[in-house]
Amino acid sequence: MKTTSLSDSSVSYGHVMLIYTGGTIGMVPNADGEYDNVAGKLHDYLYNSSLFNDPDYTPPTTTKRKLPNKRVTDDTGTLYDPMYMPIITKDTTEENPIYLTYTMYEYTNLLDSSNMTTEVMMQIADTISTNYDSYDAFVILHGTDTMAYSASGLSFSLENLKKVVIITGSQIPIYETRTDARDNLTGSLLMAGQYFSIPEVCLFFDSQLLRGNRTTKISAETLEAYASPNFPVLGEVEVNISVDEDLILKPSPDPFTSYVDISPNIAVVRLYPDMSLALLTAALASPVQGVVLQCYGAGNFPSNNQALLDAIEDAVDNGVVVVDNTQCLKGGVVFSYAAGAVLESIGVIAGGDMTTEASLMKLSYLITKYPGSPDDIKQQMALDLRGELTVAPTGSQAVAKTLSAVGIESSLARTAQSTADLKEAVYLPIMQLAIKKRDKSAIEDICKKEPGVLKLKDSEGKTALHFAVIEGKTDIIQDLIKKGASVQTRDRLGRSALLEAVQSKKMENVLLLSRHGAHLTMDSTELGFELNKAAARNDVDLLKAFAAAGASMTATDYSSKTPLETAQQCKSTKCIEYLHSHSGEPSAKKARKFRR
Repeated sequence: MKTTSLSDSSVSYGHVMLIYTGGTIGMVPNADGEYDNVAGKLHDYLYNSSLFNDPDYTPPTTTKRKLPNKRVTDDTGTLYDPMYMPIITKDTTEENPIYLTYTMYEYTNLLDSSNMTTEVMMQIADTISTNYDSYDAFVILHGTDTMAYSASGLSFSLENLKKVVIITGSQIPIYETRTDARDNLTGSLLMAGQYFSIPEVCLFFDSQLLRGNRTTKISAETLEAYASPNFPVLGEVEVNISVDEDLILKPSPDPFTSYVDISPNIAVVRLYPDMSLALLTAALASPVQGVVLQCYGAGNFPSNNQALLDAIEDAVDNGVVVVDNTQCLKGGVVFSYAAGAVLESIGVIAGGDMTTEASLMKLSYLITKYPGSPDDIKQQMALDLRGELTVAPTGSQAVAKTLSAVGIESSLARTAQSTADLKEAVYLPIMQLAIKKRDKSAIEDICKKEPGVLKLKDSEGKTALHFAVIEGKTDIIQDLIKKGASVQTRDRLGRSALLEAVQSKKMENVLLLSRHGAHLTMDSTELGFELNKAAARNDVDLLKAFAAAGASMTATDYSSKTPLETAQQCKSTKCIEYLHSHSGEPSAKKARKFRR
């Protein structure tokens, strides 16, 4: 985790291009009292705001400051003169004032994001490509309704990216007294100006930097409008600015390029009970080239509806690429149920934990990238191209990594970028096997040979301690803790070893980890969601495991409902009895909360 302070005078800032496409952030009421964009309005506000610009500042590299408000207009927009956002001002220090330089480019046709099209998305990609060598980073001002679609689309179109691109906007216009716009814009500029070498398309909202193709809009009313359900937060702007560099993608050695030809002929079809054959057939018909099918739970489909299955199979046979996505906010598609496996058998691809927005835009990108080659498209859809998909290595892949690490000729041995890669490749799989077989002698030998093995993480971010908890090996858990394993390390989805122990309902492991300082790394609403889910299933053992880990049994979910209320509604008798007797808060010593 890299953390910096705004008062740190050693931090250098790059030159940021601010691309204004429209959206609520710059809207004002029109004659009818409806919010709309006005050309030049946002720039004039920023230029005259002491928060966003110091018109008297003279950059040290120039002898004469340019005239303010200079406008250079082309066919697509207006490029203004640079503005200088004060970071450490001359009021704070006369010797070394620090400013962040940014230049605004305003599109001629400012859009409400509901009017966003793939053509405009590719216009944004072209703007970045055209100006790529002139700026260090890019911030895009965008309406919130379709921001996740653009973030996903740009992540695929901007190939081999080596500079950060951040999309942001707001729920309330920037001119209002109470607004989220100023914080979102300031945070985006600070992140882009300081961490300009992050080779990703990101989305910044409500103080959090998120991977763009992992985001989805979750609220039309609150300022916490965006979430990344299946991937951790990349960075935060709080008292200090922090970025988790372990989560950032590695830059490609290939030169940057933009691919601006994507297909609009993609459909999103949400499954529901008694869906009509005519509707599904119409959604699969020409000119549709790909379909994102939003199925139930882990990708399940009504396997007893042969007519619907035949319609999908016919479309797949005719070259339509069909991707199975979950309707759930969290989790992903795994063809582990018969109701899901039936789709796999007719050529449907599992979308894993991709958001619907990411699946849609990835499919749009690949269909033009591999025209007339559905098999190639399917193969690419199953790969993690831009960090949009969690792909766990198979057993054979893990073996291949291990063989490469010990010197057997393979592509991994030739391309491993560091010693750390090799350590992760060889020691962690062996450690996992030793844990599985409860081979304490092997565990001891590995820890002596590579003392850092307990800090290594697999592709899901899990350590040896996570694996021992999942395997339920209490004695191994105790040994690993004695050898220095951290009880607080979280995987890529933010799950700690304690949460794994709670979910497995093995009480002795919960108590063991708690005694060594482990605590739940969940905010109260997420905790409430898990407790209410357990109450609905009458899973009293899971409630007891959460309580043993220090969880409050009165935590509320996203609808402000307590576990007891859910248990009563679902007639979960065991849970009702337990919650009645454990409705008080846990002791202050046990009750801990950490916001991710």
